[in-house]
Amino acid sequence: MPRGISKDLENFKETLEKGVILVGGEVVDNNSIDIDDDTPVSVAIVVDVTGYGPHPGAISAVQGHVDAALEVAHEILEEWTREHYPPADADADETLTETFDGIMWELPAEDFVAAIKGTAAEKYIDVVEYEEEDDEEEPEDEEPEDDDDDVFSDEEMEEGYVISDNRGGGYSVSHLGRYDDMDEALAAIEKDMKRSNHYPNIYYVNDHGNVDLLDASGNTIKSRV
Repeated sequence: MPRGISKDLENFKETLEKGVILVGGEVVDNNSIDIDDDTPVSVAIVVDVTGYGPHPGAISAVQGHVDAALEVAHEILEEWTREHYPPADADADETLTETFDGIMWELPAEDFVAAIKGTAAEKYIDVVEYEEEDDEEEPEDEEPEDDDDDVFSDEEMEEGYVISDNRGGGYSVSHLGRYDDMDEALAAIEKDMKRSNHYPNIYYVNDHGNVDLLDASGNTIKSRV
C-alpha cells in the first residue's frame, strides 16, 4: 500500500542513495521536468519489498498530481519484475505485485533536480533547464584610435619639445627657454637631445592653438587643427 505524500527532501535523498536499486523510471507522459516551473514535482518510487533491502524499484515524476507518478512507477516495476522473475503459475501471477510498496514526495522542482544529480534516477528523468538570456547589450566595437591622437596626446606633448610664439617676438621652447628665431630654437633642441640621448617629438603651437608635428629641420610632418 502506498504511504502518505512527504515533503521531506532529505528522506528522498536517503531513499535514492540507500533504500532502492532503481531498475527503471520515466517522467509521466514522457515529458520533462522544467526547473524554471514553479509547479512542485510529484515523485513516486515503487519498490518490491520482498526479502532484505536495498530493494529493486522504479521512479516516476510529474509536475502535477502524484497519483499519476505512482501509477507509472508501479507499471514500470511490474513490467521489469515479469521480465526478470516471471510468475511460475496463475496464482503467483495474481500475487506478483502484492509485495510492492509506493513512496511519494512533493518537492520543489529545483530541489528535486539537484537531489537526483549523480544518482541512478538521473538517467531516467529528463530535465529541461533554460539558460537566462543576457539582456546586456553587446558593447560596440571601439574604433581604433587614430595615430594622430597618440602623437598629439597630452602625454606626448608634455614629454616632447613644444615651440610657441613669444608676444615680444622670437620663440619659447618648453624645458629649454626663449630664442630669437626658429633655427636657434631647433638648434637648442637638437643639442639637448644629444646631451640627454632622448629624442621625443617636436611641436609648434601657433597663436590659434593649432599644433604642428615637426621634424628636426622644422618641416611639418602632420598637423592638428
